Amino acid sequence: MVVFNTNTFLQLIVAAIPAAIAYGLGSWLDGDAQRWATITGLITLLIVDALWRLAAMGSEEGESASQAPGAAALVMPAHGGHIFWLPNWLVGGFALYGVFSGFLH
Repeated sequence: MVVFNTNTFLQLIVAAIPAAIAYGLGSWLDGDAQRWATITGLITLLIVDALWRLAAMGSEEGESASQAPGAAALVMPAHGGHIFWLPNWLVGGFALYGVFSGFLH
């Protein structure tokens, strides 16, 4: 079971940049800065991991047979970030749904 892999840390760092900008703008405009940072960070995490995995779907001539071809790259730990056993795009999507539905606040 993969708890966190290197891709997860890289993706979280990339997602933190727009979240910090949204937090700054939200506090500057006297809005709910924490909510905007959460929403922006989750959307960015979802997009970054999905693009990371789509980029891994392409096959090159020199790839080894152990790498997952095609659609399996969307869920395999070697092709993107994982939090516990779930891909980051799925975790980000569930958390984003929870924020919009009011379950997570």
